[in-house]
Amino acid sequence: MSRFRSMLLASLMLILTSPSFAQRPQKTEIRTGTVKEIRQRGRSRTLIVNCDGEELSFAITPRVNVEVKLTGGDDSLIQRGVILDGRGTLSNKQVFLTSGSVRLASPGMKVPESKMEKPESLEPGESLNSQQISGLVMVRETSKEYPEYEEVLLRSNGNLPKIMFQKGLSLNVISSDIDDAAPDQAVELEVVPGRNDKLMLVRATIEGGTYLPPEPRKKSK
Repeated sequence: MSRFRSMLLASLMLILTSPSFAQRPQKTEIRTGTVKEIRQRGRSRTLIVNCDGEELSFAITPRVNVEVKLTGGDDSLIQRGVILDGRGTLSNKQVFLTSGSVRLASPGMKVPESKMEKPESLEPGESLNSQQISGLVMVRETSKEYPEYEEVLLRSNGNLPKIMFQKGLSLNVISSDIDDAAPDQAVELEVVPGRNDKLMLVRATIEGGTYLPPEPRKKSK
């Protein structure tokens, strides 16, 4: 290979690997507004929102991260297979839950790893032993040591304490089903520019609704 050709190939490789040439990830943009409609057509769903007087519509696909935040849940939702995110006081190698939320896992959803960490800040009067703990619920049963409490074990490698809570605990609910959203609820959108300047939806966070338990299925005669 000639010296000139070697220099040419080296220059080309330098250009191709330079940061200015490399394709950079698109920056996301945050938009806020309210839900106008959840349009249904068969199994497909389209989220239509009002953002500063502009109407935007987005197809809801498996790639879109949907979070519908609802109030009005109770401790009956803490069962095997849901993701629990709670806050409580660590005492005697147990976390006594004071507040929390449950995420209703959907088929194919990636389950985050269980973890426990100190909150970034404490509420007035909150214990210095407060902890934020989250993970997939594997076991729920009545505590043998404290019968007035229920105890929960999260999926982990054995380094997380038991979670304790009293019946009647109020919980928030996070659903990944866009059908749990309703018109006029607040929505935060994370979007990226697509072809022809059309925005593509990455994440939709909707809140302001109340959790309604699913109606029991009617038994077939």
